[in-house]
Amino acid sequence: MHRNLSWYALFSFVLIAGCSSPPDNEPVIVPAQVQPVTKTSVRMEPFSGFIGGRWKMTAMAGTDTYDTWHWGPGRNSIRSMSHGILPSGEPWGTMTAYYWHPGRKEMRTLGVCSVRRGVGEGTITFDGSKAEGVFDLHQVSETRKMGLRWTFDGPDTFHDQMLENGPHGYEVMNEWDRHRVAVASVDERAAERTLATAAKPSEFIKPIERLLGHTWEGKAVPEIAVRPPADTLRTRTIFEYVPYVDAIYGRVQTLNADGTPSHAMDLYLYHHTGARVLRCLALANSNDGEGIVYEGDITPGDNGRWLRIDLRAHRSSSVSAIEARIDFEPPGGVRFRAWSTEGRDRTLIFDHVQSEAKK
Repeated sequence: MHRNLSWYALFSFVLIAGCSSPPDNEPVIVPAQVQPVTKTSVRMEPFSGFIGGRWKMTAMAGTDTYDTWHWGPGRNSIRSMSHGILPSGEPWGTMTAYYWHPGRKEMRTLGVCSVRRGVGEGTITFDGSKAEGVFDLHQVSETRKMGLRWTFDGPDTFHDQMLENGPHGYEVMNEWDRHRVAVASVDERAAERTLATAAKPSEFIKPIERLLGHTWEGKAVPEIAVRPPADTLRTRTIFEYVPYVDAIYGRVQTLNADGTPSHAMDLYLYHHTGARVLRCLALANSNDGEGIVYEGDITPGDNGRWLRIDLRAHRSSSVSAIEARIDFEPPGGVRFRAWSTEGRDRTLIFDHVQSEAKK
């Protein structure tokens, strides 16, 4: 994807908020598209063994949890979606992204968990048979220094250890065995959806809640200087509320003239428990196969009528700063503006208004 397209995909996740809504029977989530292996995917290759089926863990109390893994754009990232029942009987969920950060030159992790509004940020090394990682776990009342170890016993089983840094260094706090099993049956998926409908966005997520419940589509606009033909390129973005985790996952696709989708960007929108701010992590793929990482804060204003997003775009060769503002303009319209903020300069690079399409 061209550099300008990656910017447009990023802009689309808010631009599309005034474009169109799906029919009532349209599914909320579309299947992941198979992505070509790029030259940078070698960094993520050890994670490929997670793809397929789901990974089951049974606690000593007899309750089960499941992890399902999905590739990100260009296979420069991978996402684990976990759900299940805690020994206490409460529903549980975690969303974790593993991605190569071109600025830091390391494999990063971001995990958002339902337990005590946990947000984990750290690094991991993984060779396909064993993994080691460390992360800061921000919870409601404290920040803990945590670690992880994975040890595989064949392609379908691994031992998972969670560690915590204490007086004697990192020590095993808990451990589990995880096994690959078949995907959920139709009846099981229906039961999971029924249970999940009881989970609603919290006050922390409310300023961006309006993104949910729609499939948003937008068309490339003339303001983009370098692009494929603007009359053929469209984007589709779907946002999903992640139950219990209390976060939002978004997928941006570009649509070719014949409607063929291509996975352009993953979006992770969440409330950072430690920093007490709304945050955005966006993972894209450039035309040369390099991963692009956008990260920054979301600041709501005027009771959610506008949002400001301060981002830094990390590429292997540069870091750039972007300031964006989204104004929700009734009835169903949105104006999105973005400025490049390098040094003392503040240059408008995007300004567009769209209205909700007529059904």
